[in-house]
Amino acid sequence: MWRDRVLVFLICFCCAVIIKGQFFDCHDDPGYSPDEGPLDELQFTWLGALQYIHVKNGTPHYFRVPRVILISRQFVLSTAMDAALIPVGYALGNIIFGDYERDEVECHVTLEDMAAGMECEPAILLMPIADVLLHPEYKHFGAKYSLALMKLITPVKSSE
Repeated sequence: MWRDRVLVFLICFCCAVIIKGQFFDCHDDPGYSPDEGPLDELQFTWLGALQYIHVKNGTPHYFRVPRVILISRQFVLSTAMDAALIPVGYALGNIIFGDYERDEVECHVTLEDMAAGMECEPAILLMPIADVLLHPEYKHFGAKYSLALMKLITPVKSSE
């Protein structure tokens, strides 16, 4: 039990160092401390969601949307349970990230539309998954708090 917590702490610490090195000029404010509860603003560009896709009709699964963390331009971290225990009838789909650099020109909103209260819908970035690596303890022993490393097909491009 304590080994799992130490492992998670070390991985999170290493991920923070990697993210800081690769995305030094990102738009996130490291001093930002959000209130408890749901996020109103799309603030954390490194936070994504794992999407499950229905194998027959291609629709996404809306009732279970696990979070993932971007740890480098081509790798995300998730729980092994979310990556391995896929809902019945679904398959792993994409990793979804918010694209926060969308402006009024891209979504065709004029100044008159903005004055009338129309807003630009947030854009999303869909990144297909190339490979999933489950932690060996989860793979062989079913450890509950294990991690999974997912490789994206292409690296995430920075907006800078």
